[in-house]
Amino acid sequence: MRRTVLLVTSLVAIAAGLLGAGLEKHLSNGGYTSDSFASVRADRVLADRFRAGAPNLVLVVRADGDLAHGSPADAGRALVRRVAQSPGVVFAQSPWTTADPALRAPDGRTVAA
Repeated sequence: MRRTVLLVTSLVAIAAGLLGAGLEKHLSNGGYTSDSFASVRADRVLADRFRAGAPNLVLVVRADGDLAHGSPADAGRALVRRVAQSPGVVFAQSPWTTADPALRAPDGRTVAA
């Protein structure tokens, strides 16, 4: 019985090797990402709307006051300037640099930078 199992297993392994030979030319090394992924949709919006590449970091900034005016807005501008000057940062955008209302939440206290 042991020899039969060993023989059948060996034959199956050899057959799989023969059938699978040349299969690698039909396979790709990554690169497929479904259009339904949230990250793909977000990258598309960033590219289309803000002319931006895929971000490495998105900051969500919240304040006790209105981020459009006063000291919270000044602090937000300073934060974006600091981030933009950091080594390795290609670009930094926010509602204060683009004036795009899509980066500001309806509550007036939250923005994406």
